Amino acid sequence: GDACQIEGITISNVTAKGGFVGAIMGAGYGVRISNCSAHAVTLTGRASTGGIIGKAYGSSTINNSSVSGYSQITTVSGATNRPVCVGGIVGWSLDGIIQNSKVNINGNISLGSSVNGYAGGIVGYTNNLVLNSSVSANISANKTDGDYAGGIVGNFSRGSLSDVYNVASIVGNTYAGGIFAYKDNNADTAVEITNAYNSGRVGNTTSGGIYGYLDSSLTKKMNN
Repeated sequence: GDACQIEGITISNVTAKGGFVGAIMGAGYGVRISNCSAHAVTLTGRASTGGIIGKAYGSSTINNSSVSGYSQITTVSGATNRPVCVGGIVGWSLDGIIQNSKVNINGNISLGSSVNGYAGGIVGYTNNLVLNSSVSANISANKTDGDYAGGIVGNFSRGSLSDVYNVASIVGNTYAGGIFAYKDNNADTAVEITNAYNSGRVGNTTSGGIYGYLDSSLTKKMNN
């Protein structure tokens, strides 16, 4: 759906498969989603998968939404001409805002073993804002190379993270980070992180409590 507003929907015990997959919406341009929740869902996408929405672009806003219960959120394959992502709230967020949202699942947010891409507790890929959000889950990116997993964001292309909290366990076979895995160095712009907290286990060859990889030539500002 494009330029629509969705509010106050709860989805429980749903299984969905497709290209762009989310419990509330598969993909949307300029959408406003607020006060929505998904409980005990199994979502499997081929391009981008999110607990609430698979792909949100065109300055979409996701506010006060959550995913809970025994949930499995997975992207199993992907096309080469677009980001392949999985996230607890949103798979791929372009120019959007995610705020006041929570993932608390007894389950997994994961990329399949044949997929190069980005896994994040809140969002797989974003180039804008994630605010006042938290994650408790298992996050994994399972291919032997080209995979990135972050507690809040997989690929943090640019923008700001503020008041984010991660207790998820994270494994990424290329880079893993407690807050974000990777800063896309094709986007030579600043990233800002304020009040970010990680207490989750981060495991990988190249990993960090805050981030996995950030090119030293890029601008970063951290206030933690």
